[in-house]
Amino acid sequence: MNAHDEPHTSSTEPARTRSSRLEFGDVIASTLSAWFRHWPAFSALSIVVFSPYVAYGFWRIEHGDSEFLGTVEVVIGAAFLFLLCGVLVEAVFRQLHDDRFEFGSAIARGFRAIPRALGACAVTSICFVPIALAVGVGTTSESDALVTVMGIAAALIGAIALSAVCLAVCVAVIERRGPIASIRRSLELTRGIRGQILRITIVLSILAMVPFLRFGFLIARSSARDGGFTMPWLELGIALVIAPILAILPIVIYHDARQSKEGIDAVA
Repeated sequence: MNAHDEPHTSSTEPARTRSSRLEFGDVIASTLSAWFRHWPAFSALSIVVFSPYVAYGFWRIEHGDSEFLGTVEVVIGAAFLFLLCGVLVEAVFRQLHDDRFEFGSAIARGFRAIPRALGACAVTSICFVPIALAVGVGTTSESDALVTVMGIAAALIGAIALSAVCLAVCVAVIERRGPIASIRRSLELTRGIRGQILRITIVLSILAMVPFLRFGFLIARSSARDGGFTMPWLELGIALVIAPILAILPIVIYHDARQSKEGIDAVA
């Protein structure tokens, strides 16, 4: 941290913090504000990052689906989401700390940090393995009750684990730590606020999906008539609209968690 970035505090006065916990409304407002401010660029970057995933969707139409691919698809999608978070973290983090920053330079630094973020991204995505396994069971089981129980259990396990390690990619990029150290740091920063993180994630996911539902229903109906050909376009729309918002959320939580827990504006 540079000298000019240090908070101005006296030796007898503690650094001011907004709260000892995450502020529900502030986190959601900051996430949506950060997305809206640069949404064309964020959407374009999302398409770049998610292009292999979208390409896979079109490949799936030509070669058919399989139980194995359906099982791992959830994990793959999560991995791309956290990879996008790694690309955006420099720009969003600097925006939260200081409006006077160069957006293009911050994005360039984000792309250069991809190798550092990949390890944390992979470890974080493992949280989605229980959900993926539940999807696999659902494709082979004829029991609706079993599918329901497995789905609920997997969702709970994945959500609880994710709320604990969701900041690992941000830590890897901003604090330049390795995968295991990033996971440990995320566990430290999320201690005591994981329930709030889970609630914020659920609410923001619903808010992000609401404008998209009408379009999604139309695509799904069309996909049912044409054998699934239009489904990749739905995935493309999700990459454009929803993925950037969900990728920005961990960055805002990371910034606010460091500010509230450590009493500083977290600047690398």
